[in-house]
Amino acid sequence: MKVIGGTDKDGEFVATTSSSLENGDTIILNNDGTVARVFDSSQEVGAESDPSGTDVNVSEIRSDFDGINNKFVVVYTNNANQYGYIVIGELKGTTLTWGTPQAFTDHTCANIDVACTDQGTGRVVVCYRNNSIGDSPGQAKVGTINADGTVTFGTAVTYTIRSSTTYAGWYNRITLMGSPAGRVTIVYREGSTTHGYVALGTVATSGNSITFNDPVQFSSGNCDNFGISRLYNGAQILVAWSEGAAQGKCRVGTVEGNPYQIVFGNNTVDFSGGSTNSTFNAVTYVSDDTGQVYGTSSG
Repeated sequence: MKVIGGTDKDGEFVATTSSSLENGDTIILNNDGTVARVFDSSQEVGAESDPSGTDVNVSEIRSDFDGINNKFVVVYTNNANQYGYIVIGELKGTTLTWGTPQAFTDHTCANIDVACTDQGTGRVVVCYRNNSIGDSPGQAKVGTINADGTVTFGTAVTYTIRSSTTYAGWYNRITLMGSPAGRVTIVYREGSTTHGYVALGTVATSGNSITFNDPVQFSSGNCDNFGISRLYNGAQILVAWSEGAAQGKCRVGTVEGNPYQIVFGNNTVDFSGGSTNSTFNAVTYVSDDTGQVYGTSSG
């Protein structure tokens, strides 16, 4: 056991603090081995708002935040026509102001997701399964957020093409890569094989276009329910998914080479411990440079 700030006693974790602590207080472990109390502060909560409009029946709601331009981006499927829609929100104080929802497809679609780019140009990438085409391929579009809250989109690009054959793209999930800039990765299940693949896309420095490298396979099992996130260094991704009897698995991929491509390590980790209940997987990344660990004090 690692002891910080004091000596261990009866198997307990011992640390020192310069402030008073009550039993059950939330604390932070500092770099110097001491702990400090986390004080709660009153938070003002704004009014509820509906980005899709009144009485609109929607599903598959996904969102992202453009931290450079301070914009919220929400995409969803309108259940009335099964088209994909996007709406832009802006936060002022505790009030969210939404633009007018607009369709980014003129056909039925499913398994949609969205990511904001890191190029400072107010651009987003949406991905989805195009159900209007026989193969139901996975497609992506780049859009630019205009000053009036509308979005101008480029042409759809198919990313589920492998060995000159187009495959269906199910359960699409997208994340932005931090390095190199302008890269996104989309994870999906190939329709006919049910195997897991990831496609690396490059957003052009100007205009609304995107190109994709050939998809890379990371699972040969029957997989779905994907979660994906970049890691803190921006050049790696963590992919999580359900496989077989809903066992939760994950792998780490790294952007390498010239041209860039996703390369996966040899290890696949079963994070569910053999459980057959891993049905909704989500992952996120935490910066490793804070030097803080959260816990609960006792005493």
